[in-house]
Amino acid sequence: MRAEASFNSSRVASEELSVQFGEFCKFTDGLVLDVGSGRNKAPYLSRCGRPVALDPLVPENRDFEFVRGVGEFLPFRIGVFAGSVTATTLDHCMKPSLVLREMRRVTMPDGRICIWIGLHDKILRPPKPVWTLSKGWRRLVSGDLAYIARAIYVRYIARYLKTQTDPFHLHHFQSTDIAALLDTAGLTLVEEKLLPDGSLFLSAK
Repeated sequence: MRAEASFNSSRVASEELSVQFGEFCKFTDGLVLDVGSGRNKAPYLSRCGRPVALDPLVPENRDFEFVRGVGEFLPFRIGVFAGSVTATTLDHCMKPSLVLREMRRVTMPDGRICIWIGLHDKILRPPKPVWTLSKGWRRLVSGDLAYIARAIYVRYIARYLKTQTDPFHLHHFQSTDIAALLDTAGLTLVEEKLLPDGSLFLSAK
């Protein structure tokens, strides 16, 4: 909450990816909860029945049903939603497994929970250059060594040590983490789809 003024949401980095996630979810009717919706209505919600968005940040435009809250403590009754979704949100949460357990609690027994996770496997997503050659040279010439040290830490050292790289991403999931994440939440994998950019779509019950 303290970071609200400086946080620029990247949950829907690509509209095309967002639409693909909506098509993967296949929700056509009923109430659908979107945990970690961000400040704007995501494109994937247009494919999700009657969406109810939840986020700690207040939306810029209230043109959709919205509840302010956090995923670890959902303010809803048991089994009130036909389905639940969370898109590129779990890596921002304090306790991702608790968020999934809460989503399971508020979803009907025969409903599905759809999850979009960005994987950080080195094989799937090798570290990208921190800067272009010209940008890096300008930083070096200007003597901005603090920026260079921070960039190296974020891209290489923190990733290798699996520590927090910035104030907003508390977790960096790898493919080996997914089974345990679902298991601790009491969820069973129904379907999965891995995209070339490292995005993983999951459908669970």
